[in-house]
Amino acid sequence: MRENHATNAPAQSRQIVQRRAFTLVEVVVSIALFAALVIVVSSMYSFIRRSFVRVDSKSAASSQIERFLLRLDNELRSARDVTVPSSDARSNCLTFVNKEGNEIAYEFSEDGTVTRIDFHNDNQRVLMHDVASLSFSRFTRGLVEISITIGQVPILTAIHVWNLP
Repeated sequence: MRENHATNAPAQSRQIVQRRAFTLVEVVVSIALFAALVIVVSSMYSFIRRSFVRVDSKSAASSQIERFLLRLDNELRSARDVTVPSSDARSNCLTFVNKEGNEIAYEFSEDGTVTRIDFHNDNQRVLMHDVASLSFSRFTRGLVEISITIGQVPILTAIHVWNLP
């Protein structure tokens, strides 16, 4: 009986080794599952990153538009001799005389910049870059309609001007 036990020992150890090893099919399936998991995670990361960049870009554009409109609103509220095209025409330039008596123009140029020009002090300041479109028109008596687009952020607003002819 001892001999029988000794001869069975190598066979049992081979069985243990066979039980602990993975088959080729199991290895291939686990690699495929891992690859699928990596693809899903990387796709989610890419989507989240693109969404963040899009939201960040829109937020920056909205902030830039808001600063521009606040500045323009402050100047137009005390302006006189505002030159705005009639409601059936649109212009990329708005000219007025500010409260100090200086002639001021806000102008959109084809290179995508919005410039504030102070003709009295011979001063030009670029207020915004990467503007897709900007137009001014008279909406109704006393209102200047401003349509502006930066990137994919379009804004349509109106500013009340008391001294609009």
